[in-house]
Order: sequence, then structure tokens, then C-alpha cells
Amino acid sequence: MIRFNIKSKCILVLGVLLLFIESINAQNSFIKTDSISCTDSLSFKGLGYPTWSVPEIIIKPKFGYARILEDQGFYSMKYWAPPCFRGLDTIVVLCAKATQLTCDTGIYVIHIGCDTIANRVEFHKLNCKDSLETIVGAFGLSQIMEGPFIGSAKIRKAGDWALLVYTPDSLFQGMDYVKLNMFNGAEIWQYIYHVDCKIVSDSKEMELERSVFYPNPVSGDKLLIENQWPILKKVFLINSLGIPLTINCTIEENKISIDLHHFPNGYYSLILEEDSRRIIHKILILH
Repeated sequence: MIRFNIKSKCILVLGVLLLFIESINAQNSFIKTDSISCTDSLSFKGLGYPTWSVPEIIIKPKFGYARILEDQGFYSMKYWAPPCFRGLDTIVVLCAKATQLTCDTGIYVIHIGCDTIANRVEFHKLNCKDSLETIVGAFGLSQIMEGPFIGSAKIRKAGDWALLVYTPDSLFQGMDYVKLNMFNGAEIWQYIYHVDCKIVSDSKEMELERSVFYPNPVSGDKLLIENQWPILKKVFLINSLGIPLTINCTIEENKISIDLHHFPNGYYSLILEEDSRRIIHKILILH
């Protein structure tokens, strides 16, 4: 999940982008900048080399959604900007310009403008076969005012908290969003979903498996996990800011007990590792 502060400036983003550009051989890369309004789309034609060099998005945009399209051996890329959002997005494409002998990397920098922006914007990635639950404050303070357009959404009560539950349509791949009316119209919160049938997590190294996690949301002190892993090397938790957290856990045969009583309410990623694989699982703590 990515949380974006609307008031933050683009200076840090530009600095990180420049460092990344410097790491690419200038003779084998190029930069293309463009501007777009929120909710609009851009098309970039003439990518790759017909029937020879296939372009590939190696760094996806953080905020909008991009996809490589193919038509009779010719390639293009289409980018969709998120709604109610203002900022800078970047896409890196391998073999954006190519011949039978060359393969140049394209760095696409897109400036997104918008007249109306939401008070809060969150970005989420999920698999097309999954659902996602997100805490949206205390129950009774939020209402769905717009969206989703290619899926379903509802607000579910979990104790004193409200959970926004989003489920994409089967096999849908693309960008969808939900706008919430918060605090009787005082604010607009927006949740943008990047849906892909190939996504299992933000890292290609992570492999999602169907272990049993309960209870989830965690309302008590402990989370229990049942799995069939022969050798478990590491268990740790990551908060919504991406910071690893130390946890106390007990491992007995195929059961793991994790003490979560001292963690504040919120959305976390639980990671389990062994020698050859890694599982990531989303959990909610609602004491």
C-alpha cells in the first residue's frame, strides 16, 4: 500500500528519479516527459521492434496504471492517470526503442494535473482473484459516494471500526477506485486499486500460499497460523510505512502463535521465510 500526502512536494521524488537515471547507461536510455489531467490516458506508440524485441515494463507507475499493448506484432503502451490526484509518476520500459541489434530503456516521466483533489489518497495492489479490506476510521463516519466501476465495494463493521471491502470483477486487470464521503461531507477519501492477475505481492520473490491465519482481523492478543512448512527460518511484521517490526512468536510443529497485544490498530504485512520461499499475508489488528 502507498499513502500519498497531497501537501508533499515533488523535490524528493525528482531527486530519487535523477539518481535512478544516473544509474542507467546514458547511451542505452532516453527520457520522455509528458503532462496529463487526472482520469485521462496517454498512448505511446512505436515501442520495441516488430516480431523481434518485445518491450517490457520493468518499473511500474506508483500512482497510475500502465500496460503494454500488441497489435499484429507492433507494440504500444497506454497509461491511465488516477482520479482526484496531482503529482509525478514514472514508468521505466525495457526495449522501448529497439532494432534487431539494440534495446534502449525508456524512462517516461508523467506530470499529473488535477483541479479537484481528494483530502486523502491511498493506493493498493491486489490480485484479480482476491479481495482487500482497509480500515477507514470509526464506523458510521464514511459512505461510498462513487465507484467502484469494475468490481464491488461495501463498508463492513468490525467492532468500532469500519472496513472498506473491495473485490474486483473476475479476471479484471486495470485500475479501479472508490471515493468515500467522510465526516458528513467534510472530506473526500479515495482508494485506488491496481488489479493484476499476476500480482501476488510487491516483490517477485514473494510467493503467496494458502496457509491458515486466524483470527483476522486480530481482536485479541494472538494470531495463530497453521502451515505445512518443514523448516521456518524467519517471521516478522511490516507496518504500513514499510518498517520491519520485531515480534514474539512460538513455533510448535505446524502451528505458529504470534503475540500482537502491544501493536496499535492498523494494517500490517506478516512475512514468513524459509530457505527457498517467502509468504506475505495481510492482517488487520483491531483491539
